[in-house]
Amino acid sequence: LIPKARCVQLIGNHDDRIVKRILDKSPEHEHIARDYIKRLTHFSGVETIDNSKEEFIYDGVCYMHGFRKFGEHATFNQMNTVTGHLHRAGLQYNENIDGSFFELNVGCLLNKKSPVFSYRAQNQLSKWNVGVGLIDHMGPRFVAI
Repeated sequence: LIPKARCVQLIGNHDDRIVKRILDKSPEHEHIARDYIKRLTHFSGVETIDNSKEEFIYDGVCYMHGFRKFGEHATFNQMNTVTGHLHRAGLQYNENIDGSFFELNVGCLLNKKSPVFSYRAQNQLSKWNVGVGLIDHMGPRFVAI
């Protein structure tokens, strides 16, 4: 819809797991595993941050996959922070000497009934929130889908 938009993709811990599992069984194939994952996860016109713990900062907001408990990323970063690691929605405000800053957890976009999630004990109920996070002139928020 917006051909000149900058598109950035953050790799997450689930992407890391594929390479880790291959390396557990066949460490000598690390270069093949990493190349294979890059071919699966890199797209034309999209910048990809391959480290699941690396951040991307744009317009005063830190975007990261996340790896801490909810609220701890923004506290550590001391700035507005958006994460998705927990697959849950949430919004928390903090304050420092410069003023207020938030952590927005954006939930996830997935089908909870997909066979890939059959490992879970409960398939109908979960703490995951399906939706997206938005930040605009009205502030940060989660929109359920």
